[in-house]
Formats: sequence, structure tokens, C-alpha cells
Amino acid sequence: MAKVSRGAGQSAIAKAAYNARDRMKDDRVGRSFNYRSRTDLLSHEVVNWDGTAAELWNAAEAAEKRKNSVTARSLHIALPAELPLQQQKQLVRGFALWLRDEFGVASQTNIHAPHFHRKTDERQFTKKNHSSAEQDNYMRALKDPKLTNRNFHVHILFTTRKVERGTFGAKTRELDDRKTGPAALLRMRAEWEKRANSAMKCVGAKQNICLAKKGAELAQPELAELLSPEPHLGPRLTAVLRKKTAAKATTHRSKKLVALKQARAFNRHVMKAWQHLRDLQRERDREQQSARIAVERETARRRQAELEKERIRTARTAQEVAEALKNSSSIHAVRSDDSLTQAMAAARSECTWSAAVNDDEELIDLEAKGLSVSTPENRTYRSRKPRAHQRGR
Repeated sequence: MAKVSRGAGQSAIAKAAYNARDRMKDDRVGRSFNYRSRTDLLSHEVVNWDGTAAELWNAAEAAEKRKNSVTARSLHIALPAELPLQQQKQLVRGFALWLRDEFGVASQTNIHAPHFHRKTDERQFTKKNHSSAEQDNYMRALKDPKLTNRNFHVHILFTTRKVERGTFGAKTRELDDRKTGPAALLRMRAEWEKRANSAMKCVGAKQNICLAKKGAELAQPELAELLSPEPHLGPRLTAVLRKKTAAKATTHRSKKLVALKQARAFNRHVMKAWQHLRDLQRERDREQQSARIAVERETARRRQAELEKERIRTARTAQEVAEALKNSSSIHAVRSDDSLTQAMAAARSECTWSAAVNDDEELIDLEAKGLSVSTPENRTYRSRKPRAHQRGR
């Protein structure tokens, strides 16, 4: 992450004009910068600012008081060539919005096209690209490894102060501190890695982006000590590989290629094993969660049953007893010294109406007392034995 400070040709206005391929004037020094002749700009956008890019950076310059103040920070990020231009724009816009939400800054994003191997091809495709057909041919040429280096990239220039409703506030000291600054940069790398891999997965790309082993420490701490760091090839060796002339590489570069292949193969096996262990752990967690939910529901059911039984015990009239029995969902037993209550509880038993009754047991005729008991419709009833005091009739 580069810093842009005041100076000849190094101000935020100069950097913004160069990346935007536009003409901008620095109001502080009265100098204009014009880069309209360049043709490799694919997208330009300003996030968290209602005006133009020139207005944003002139306001950023005016907010600083010191002559050597840092007015902007710059990120130079490679874009996956597998993504269409519209998906690249969405990826960059989403990351700029994340910078706004995370640090409160305003930013300018510029997507640049890859460089052509030959200037004649570049002039041929950029000379006429106004119609939709010519624009499609231009985009196809940009992704052709025989014509370009496929180096789609974005320049993100964002302020060093927080911006809210067009007003510049305090400095983002978190990015300047020696302790919190590196951690914030790792968060940026991890966020970009996550977003880029998600975008590539949406278009069916099989490759994944892994910025560094340190970047994996934040996203997946358990993988930090398992993954092997991949050596950086550099632009020259990458260009040689894209031209399919790797045999011309020197011995030192060939060793780099071998080390890169070994590291990638090792990391693939590690990731596969880790994902398998993660799936097993998730399955185990789901089983434990299901058991916990079952215990909680059983406990709640028992608590509800106790409340219903207590409601029946405390009922004072037959009307209250009948209402409590009607609203009860599960009643196991009711203990009371009142023979009438016992009879009604036996009649509302969970299993059946007919409980084991001895011939010499005292029974109470509920109908003779003029009482009626309301019962749920989903209960099944069976006839009882003839009452003892009616057998002689």
C-alpha cells in the first residue's frame, strides 16, 4: 500500500489524473495534468463522494495543513482475467464499499486493460472501439494471451481522512500505526481474496486466489502452519510462461517453477484434507445441536405439564376444573384428597377412561351429582364396568 504525499508530480491530483486517464487541475498550486491520450482505461468510479474525482482530491488537499502531509493511499491489485468486465467492476465496487464501511474513506477506482505485446495491435484495436461489435472484439483481444499479457488490474486511490456527507474528518490513524497498520493491511488482503474467489466461483473458474501464507492466517488461522508459501515468479518469468517458451528460462528460474509446482500440489492436498476434517466436525456439531434441542424441548414439555397439573390442583370450582382440563395438552396424574377430583382425574387419564377398579371400591356417580366434564375430541373412550350399587336393580 503506497502513500501519496505532496510534491512535484506526486500529489493526489497528479496520481488521480494519471490513473483516471483524464485532465485534472490542482487548485492548490494551479497546475493541470492531462492524460487523455492514453487508451487503456476500462472503468472509472468514485465511491463515497457525490462530486467528481477532481473535486474529491482538491477537497482532500484543502483539508491538510502541513506541507508534507500524506493526502492519499494507493492500492494496485491484479484482477482475474477469467472474469468478464461487468463482474470485474462489481468486484472492485464491492471492495471500495467495504473500504468505506471499514475505514470511512472515499476512494477512486480505475480498471486498466492489459498491455499488448505489439504496439501495432494496440493501435488496431483501440483506434475504433465505439460500436458494440468493436467493443466486443476489443475485449476478446484483451483476453487473448497471444496478443496481450492478460494483466487486468485496478488502481484504488483512497483518502487518508474519514469522509462523511462530503466533509473530511479525522485521520485514519489505524493505517498509520506500526502495530495496527499491518493488521489492517492483512484484513484488506483477506477481504479481497474472499471476494475474488467468490466472484470466480460464480463464473465457474476452478482456480483460487491465495495472496500469501500471512493472508491465510486471518481468514483460516488453523491453516497458517499447514500451508506452504508459494514462490513469486515475477513479471518476466510469467510473461515467458504465457508465451509458451518456458524452455528458454534459466536454471534459476526453472528451479522456481519446480518449487512453485511442488508448493501448489502440497497445498492442494492440505486443503482437501482440511476440508474433509471440517465437514466431519460440522456433522458432529449438527448432531450435538440436535441432541441439545431435543433436551430443551423435552424440558419445556415437562415444565408445561407441571404448570397444567398445578392449574388443575388450584381450581376451586367444577367450572374451573373443566376449563383447565379442556386446555391441558398432557396430564399424567393429579393427586388430591378430594374424591370428586380423583374421579375426574381418572376420567381424564392419559391412557383411557377405564382404569382398574375393584368391586368393593367406593365409586361416585358424576351424573347423579349433576356435574358434567368437558373433554377434548381427540380422546378415545371405552365403556366401564357396571357400577356396584346398580347391579341389584
